[in-house]
Amino acid sequence: MTDIWVTVGPAFDREGVAEAIVHAGVTHYRFPLAKASVKDHGARLQILRAIAGGAGRHIFGYLDLPGQRPRLTNENPIPIRKSEEFLIMSGKTVPSHLGILPWPSLWHDLPASSAIIGDGDNIFDIASIDDSRIFGRFVRDGTLERQRSFTIPGLGHLACVVTPDETMAAVQARAFGFDGIILSFVSSGTDVDHARQVLKSEAAWDPQIVAKIETKAGVDAVSEIAAAGDFIMVGRGDLQLQVDSRQLLQAVKHVIERCRSSQTYVVVATGFLESLDRRALPTASEASDIAHMVELGADALLLTVETAIYPDPLASVIALARIIDPYP
Repeated sequence: MTDIWVTVGPAFDREGVAEAIVHAGVTHYRFPLAKASVKDHGARLQILRAIAGGAGRHIFGYLDLPGQRPRLTNENPIPIRKSEEFLIMSGKTVPSHLGILPWPSLWHDLPASSAIIGDGDNIFDIASIDDSRIFGRFVRDGTLERQRSFTIPGLGHLACVVTPDETMAAVQARAFGFDGIILSFVSSGTDVDHARQVLKSEAAWDPQIVAKIETKAGVDAVSEIAAAGDFIMVGRGDLQLQVDSRQLLQAVKHVIERCRSSQTYVVVATGFLESLDRRALPTASEASDIAHMVELGADALLLTVETAIYPDPLASVIALARIIDPYP
């Protein structure tokens, strides 16, 4: 039976949501550090544990460390129009209507090309760059949501590094009783070994490590990563930005096959039921995608925005369970 993992977010603060998800049988919970503090996530984990304990169940909580990646740091959404030039600046303090990209090492490597915002929310066509500014235009009207990632496909700026801030977060996570961490942008077994050593020496913690594969290098090295980590997670959202879209399914299939051959538990993440913020039922393509991942042999599927921020997280869990239920 394929397991259901869920992402915890503001939706869990609404009355009855945490109880409904626990009583639906969900046992694995992802807490993204990029979206909330360890303190806030720890409080949610304690609530979930209390609910589960009352029902005679045990749940598992994993703190998702975001890793080193370029990310715009606007705290509030910014309206954007494709007809207007948009300015992104380096630094930490600029007017609220501007984007901020505090990533000095990346700044000088940027080609006059295009950047993908988020998981494909928009594309920013770069027109020119100087020492502190990037000028360009978005390809579509919309809103630049807070703290979206800024990805240049093919540019090697995604690093699997446990930062000092993440080490401090790990210390807090241990105190709150998290079971493990999700390590982003893993590209080798050495990445996992190094992270484990840092957490042992700096945070006095030896957690379960879920190694998240989101790059081509990670796909190529999945066997050694599986040997070093406890679980594997395929982050399809970021992976699709790093490989040709025609190769995405093949990459995911390769990871699942290698995990099955080594008997490593593998979770496939992102993009399963995102239509449920505006629909009552999944689309045919979503149902087919879910069924395909199960048929390929995924041990678990992870819901992200569907449970973290959508109006009815339980509806997403129920919809996913109904699709995977016919499979043994």
